[in-house]
Amino acid sequence: IETAVALVSGGKADGIVTAPIHKEALSLAGYSDPGHTEMLGRLTGSKKVGMFFWSESLSVALLTTHLSMREALRKIRCKQVLAKLVFFDSEWERFFGKRARIALAALNPHAGEGGRFGVEETKELQPAIEMAREKGLLIDGPIPADTVFAMTMAGKYDFVFCLYHDQGTVPIKLVCRRQSVNVTFGLPFIRTSVDHGTAMDIAGKWSASPESLLAAIRLAARLACC
Repeated sequence: IETAVALVSGGKADGIVTAPIHKEALSLAGYSDPGHTEMLGRLTGSKKVGMFFWSESLSVALLTTHLSMREALRKIRCKQVLAKLVFFDSEWERFFGKRARIALAALNPHAGEGGRFGVEETKELQPAIEMAREKGLLIDGPIPADTVFAMTMAGKYDFVFCLYHDQGTVPIKLVCRRQSVNVTFGLPFIRTSVDHGTAMDIAGKWSASPESLLAAIRLAARLACC
Protein backbone atom coordinates (compact mmCIF):
# COMPACT_ATOMS: atom_id res chain seq x y z
CA ILE A 1 0.00 0.00 0.00
CA GLU A 2 2.81 2.40 0.91
CA THR A 3 4.63 1.58 -2.34
CA ALA A 4 1.45 2.13 -4.37
CA VAL A 5 0.91 5.56 -2.79
CA ALA A 6 4.52 6.48 -3.56
CA LEU A 7 4.13 5.41 -7.22
CA VAL A 8 0.96 7.46 -7.70
CA SER A 9 2.37 10.45 -5.84
CA GLY A 10 5.43 10.26 -8.10
CA GLY A 11 3.32 10.39 -11.25
CA LYS A 12 4.00 6.79 -12.28
CA ALA A 13 0.34 5.74 -12.04
CA ASP A 14 -3.05 7.42 -12.19
CA GLY A 15 -4.68 5.49 -9.38
CA ILE A 16 -4.69 2.50 -7.07
CA VAL A 17 -6.83 -0.63 -7.11
CA THR A 18 -6.50 -2.65 -3.93
CA ALA A 19 -7.30 -6.20 -2.98
CA PRO A 20 -8.83 -6.86 0.46
CA ILE A 21 -6.74 -6.30 3.56
CA HIS A 22 -6.79 -8.43 6.70
CA LYS A 23 -7.32 -5.83 9.41
CA GLU A 24 -6.22 -8.07 12.28
CA ALA A 25 -2.97 -8.85 10.45
CA LEU A 26 -2.46 -5.14 9.81
CA SER A 27 -2.81 -4.50 13.53
CA LEU A 28 -0.46 -7.35 14.44
CA ALA A 29 2.11 -5.83 12.08
CA GLY A 30 2.09 -2.68 14.19
CA TYR A 31 -0.22 -0.43 12.17
CA SER A 32 -2.95 1.44 14.05
CA ASP A 33 -5.00 2.14 10.92
CA PRO A 34 -8.32 0.26 11.06
CA GLY A 35 -8.36 -0.21 7.29
CA HIS A 36 -7.38 0.98 3.83
CA THR A 37 -9.44 4.17 3.95
CA GLU A 38 -7.85 5.51 7.10
CA MET A 39 -4.36 4.35 6.08
CA LEU A 40 -4.56 6.05 2.69
CA GLY A 41 -5.81 9.22 4.35
CA ARG A 42 -2.83 9.19 6.69
CA LEU A 43 -0.28 8.44 3.97
CA THR A 44 -1.54 11.26 1.75
CA GLY A 45 -2.16 13.78 4.51
CA SER A 46 -5.75 14.15 3.32
CA LYS A 47 -7.84 16.29 5.65
CA LYS A 48 -10.99 14.27 5.07
CA VAL A 49 -11.64 10.88 3.49
CA GLY A 50 -14.84 8.94 3.02
CA MET A 51 -15.91 5.40 2.23
CA PHE A 52 -18.25 5.10 -0.74
CA PHE A 53 -19.64 1.98 -2.42
CA TRP A 54 -20.62 2.32 -6.07
CA SER A 55 -22.47 0.06 -8.48
CA GLU A 56 -24.63 0.53 -11.56
CA SER A 57 -27.82 -0.13 -9.61
CA LEU A 58 -27.11 1.15 -6.07
CA SER A 59 -24.53 3.36 -4.37
CA VAL A 60 -24.07 4.22 -0.71
CA ALA A 61 -21.96 6.67 1.30
CA LEU A 62 -21.04 6.10 4.93
CA LEU A 63 -21.04 8.63 7.77
CA THR A 64 -19.01 6.28 10.00
CA THR A 65 -16.89 3.30 8.98
CA HIS A 66 -14.86 0.99 11.19
CA LEU A 67 -16.33 1.78 14.60
CA SER A 68 -18.33 -0.14 17.16
CA MET A 69 -22.05 0.59 17.10
CA ARG A 70 -21.70 2.44 20.40
CA GLU A 71 -19.01 4.71 18.97
CA ALA A 72 -20.86 5.18 15.69
CA LEU A 73 -23.99 6.36 17.47
CA ARG A 74 -21.98 9.09 19.17
CA LYS A 75 -21.00 10.44 15.73
CA ILE A 76 -24.59 10.96 14.59
CA ARG A 77 -24.65 14.67 15.31
CA CYS A 78 -25.96 17.49 13.14
CA LYS A 79 -22.54 19.07 12.62
CA GLN A 80 -20.84 15.83 11.59
CA VAL A 81 -23.72 14.77 9.34
CA LEU A 82 -23.78 18.14 7.56
CA ALA A 83 -20.02 18.15 7.02
CA LYS A 84 -20.05 14.65 5.51
CA LEU A 85 -23.03 15.42 3.30
CA VAL A 86 -21.27 18.46 1.84
CA PHE A 87 -18.10 16.40 1.42
CA PHE A 88 -19.78 13.52 -0.44
CA ASP A 89 -21.81 15.89 -2.60
CA SER A 90 -18.65 17.71 -3.68
CA GLU A 91 -16.72 14.49 -4.30
CA TRP A 92 -19.57 12.94 -6.29
CA GLU A 93 -19.57 15.97 -8.57
CA ARG A 94 -15.77 15.76 -8.89
CA PHE A 95 -15.88 12.12 -9.90
CA PHE A 96 -19.10 11.93 -11.90
CA GLY A 97 -19.52 15.47 -13.21
CA LYS A 98 -22.96 16.30 -11.80
CA ARG A 99 -24.73 17.19 -8.58
CA ALA A 100 -25.95 14.19 -6.64
CA ARG A 101 -29.51 13.39 -5.68
CA ILE A 102 -29.03 12.18 -2.10
CA ALA A 103 -31.29 10.14 0.17
CA LEU A 104 -30.43 10.23 3.86
CA ALA A 105 -31.29 6.97 5.63
CA ALA A 106 -33.00 7.23 9.00
CA LEU A 107 -31.46 5.62 12.07
CA ASN A 108 -34.59 4.46 13.88
CA PRO A 109 -37.58 2.37 12.73
CA HIS A 110 -40.04 4.41 10.66
CA ALA A 111 -37.65 7.38 10.90
CA GLY A 112 -38.44 7.67 14.60
CA GLU A 113 -42.20 8.31 14.12
CA GLY A 114 -41.92 11.90 15.32
CA GLY A 115 -39.83 10.95 18.34
CA ARG A 116 -41.79 7.91 19.49
CA PHE A 117 -39.09 5.45 18.38
CA GLY A 118 -36.07 7.73 18.79
CA VAL A 119 -35.13 11.39 18.60
CA GLU A 120 -32.07 11.36 16.32
CA GLU A 121 -34.15 12.13 13.25
CA THR A 122 -35.76 15.26 14.70
CA LYS A 123 -32.80 16.47 16.79
CA GLU A 124 -29.83 15.72 14.53
CA LEU A 125 -30.76 14.59 11.03
CA GLN A 126 -33.56 16.92 10.00
CA PRO A 127 -31.63 20.07 11.00
CA ALA A 128 -28.62 18.79 9.02
CA ILE A 129 -30.82 18.23 5.97
CA GLU A 130 -32.29 21.72 6.19
CA MET A 131 -28.82 23.29 6.39
CA ALA A 132 -27.60 21.11 3.53
CA ARG A 133 -30.48 22.32 1.36
CA GLU A 134 -29.54 25.90 2.17
CA LYS A 135 -26.10 25.08 0.73
CA GLY A 136 -27.72 23.84 -2.47
CA LEU A 137 -27.62 20.09 -1.89
CA LEU A 138 -30.35 17.98 -3.50
CA ILE A 139 -31.34 15.84 -0.52
CA ASP A 140 -34.38 14.12 0.95
CA GLY A 141 -34.85 12.42 4.30
CA PRO A 142 -34.59 11.04 6.80
CA ILE A 143 -36.15 8.14 4.91
CA PRO A 144 -36.80 4.84 6.74
CA ALA A 145 -33.95 2.45 6.03
CA ASP A 146 -36.34 -0.34 5.05
CA THR A 147 -37.54 1.63 2.01
CA VAL A 148 -34.76 4.03 1.02
CA PHE A 149 -32.63 1.49 -0.83
CA ALA A 150 -35.51 0.30 -3.02
CA MET A 151 -36.35 3.93 -3.84
CA THR A 152 -32.74 4.56 -4.84
CA MET A 153 -32.57 1.44 -6.99
CA ALA A 154 -35.74 2.63 -8.73
CA GLY A 155 -33.77 5.69 -9.90
CA LYS A 156 -35.05 8.41 -7.57
CA TYR A 157 -31.63 9.04 -5.98
CA ASP A 158 -27.97 8.69 -6.94
CA PHE A 159 -26.89 7.35 -3.57
CA VAL A 160 -27.99 6.69 -0.01
CA PHE A 161 -26.16 8.45 2.80
CA CYS A 162 -25.95 5.84 5.56
CA LEU A 163 -25.17 6.47 9.21
CA TYR A 164 -23.08 3.41 10.07
CA HIS A 165 -21.08 0.74 8.28
CA ASP A 166 -23.50 -2.17 8.06
CA GLN A 167 -26.52 0.02 7.29
CA GLY A 168 -24.97 0.66 3.88
CA THR A 169 -22.76 -2.33 3.20
CA VAL A 170 -25.32 -5.07 3.93
CA PRO A 171 -27.85 -3.97 1.27
CA ILE A 172 -25.32 -3.15 -1.44
CA LYS A 173 -23.44 -6.40 -0.97
CA LEU A 174 -26.71 -8.30 -0.98
CA VAL A 175 -28.22 -6.81 -4.14
CA CYS A 176 -25.00 -5.98 -6.03
CA ARG A 177 -22.97 -9.01 -5.04
CA ARG A 178 -19.55 -9.03 -6.74
CA GLN A 179 -20.40 -5.92 -8.74
CA SER A 180 -20.07 -3.10 -6.18
CA VAL A 181 -16.83 -1.16 -5.79
CA ASN A 182 -15.35 0.51 -2.72
CA VAL A 183 -14.20 4.04 -3.68
CA THR A 184 -12.22 6.27 -1.33
CA PHE A 185 -13.37 9.86 -1.63
CA GLY A 186 -11.12 12.74 -0.56
CA LEU A 187 -7.77 11.44 -1.81
CA PRO A 188 -5.63 13.33 -4.34
CA PHE A 189 -5.86 10.32 -6.66
CA ILE A 190 -8.30 7.56 -7.60
CA ARG A 191 -8.54 4.56 -5.34
CA THR A 192 -10.98 1.70 -5.82
CA SER A 193 -11.20 -1.68 -4.19
CA VAL A 194 -13.27 -4.84 -3.91
CA ASP A 195 -16.41 -4.92 -1.78
CA HIS A 196 -15.40 -8.04 0.14
CA GLY A 197 -12.90 -9.24 2.72
CA THR A 198 -9.97 -11.63 2.61
CA ALA A 199 -11.99 -14.87 2.94
CA MET A 200 -9.11 -16.71 4.58
CA ASP A 201 -11.31 -19.81 4.84
CA ILE A 202 -11.06 -20.39 1.07
CA ALA A 203 -7.42 -19.40 0.62
CA GLY A 204 -5.64 -21.82 -1.71
CA LYS A 205 -8.86 -23.50 -2.85
CA TRP A 206 -9.10 -21.62 -6.18
CA SER A 207 -12.78 -20.87 -5.57
CA ALA A 208 -12.64 -17.09 -5.06
CA SER A 209 -14.46 -14.94 -7.61
CA PRO A 210 -12.51 -12.16 -9.37
CA GLU A 211 -15.67 -10.24 -10.36
CA SER A 212 -15.47 -7.50 -7.73
CA LEU A 213 -11.79 -6.89 -8.45
CA LEU A 214 -12.54 -6.64 -12.17
CA ALA A 215 -15.35 -4.17 -11.42
CA ALA A 216 -12.92 -2.11 -9.31
CA ILE A 217 -10.36 -2.05 -12.13
CA ARG A 218 -12.99 -1.01 -14.67
CA LEU A 219 -14.28 1.84 -12.49
CA ALA A 220 -10.76 3.09 -11.73
CA ALA A 221 -9.98 3.18 -15.45
CA ARG A 222 -13.25 4.98 -16.18
CA LEU A 223 -12.61 7.63 -13.52
CA ALA A 224 -8.98 8.07 -14.61
CA CYS A 225 -10.15 8.88 -18.13
CA CYS A 226 -12.60 11.56 -17.01
